[in-house]
Amino acid sequence: MIGCTQEEALDLGPNELLAPEDRERVIEIHYKRMRGEIDNMCYNASLLHKSGRRIAVEFHSTTVKFNSENASYITMRDITLKNTMEKALRQSEQKYRQLAEMLPQTIYELDANGNITYFNQTGFKKFGIAPEDLSISAFNFIVPEEHEKMRANMRRSLDEGYQTAGNRYTAVNKRVKSFQ
Repeated sequence: MIGCTQEEALDLGPNELLAPEDRERVIEIHYKRMRGEIDNMCYNASLLHKSGRRIAVEFHSTTVKFNSENASYITMRDITLKNTMEKALRQSEQKYRQLAEMLPQTIYELDANGNITYFNQTGFKKFGIAPEDLSISAFNFIVPEEHEKMRANMRRSLDEGYQTAGNRYTAVNKRVKSFQ
């Protein structure tokens, strides 16, 4: 993971292994564990590869007894790719939100129970609600005679992966004015 042999790694101390900004925090965690102030722990820090590049790592540490003394048992997992993918996902979601906010159509997301989790600005205006009204049931905005149709489409979407785009319902806004 850090570009050196096992023997070379055993000769390295925290100053050679840990990124400068993480050294003090990780060493403090170690000493607190050795004094019994904290128990098992999971935390992130950066290691330095032999080439100098940084490696994002997730540490899982616990205290064990070794020759009747406290010792650290630590496993590490390289999370560099995971972090890169999460950052790309956040950027993609941000682009999606920006696009959705610019559209003149109502864009919304529902959770599995039919509660609204996202509305674009057009939706807020059309339905006459505010951001604090999110998490209310989408059924509040559909005429009652179409509730069963909406439930059936939601079931198909969850059970069969049915694409819900293009479903049309008669909606009512907060002022009970219907539109499509």
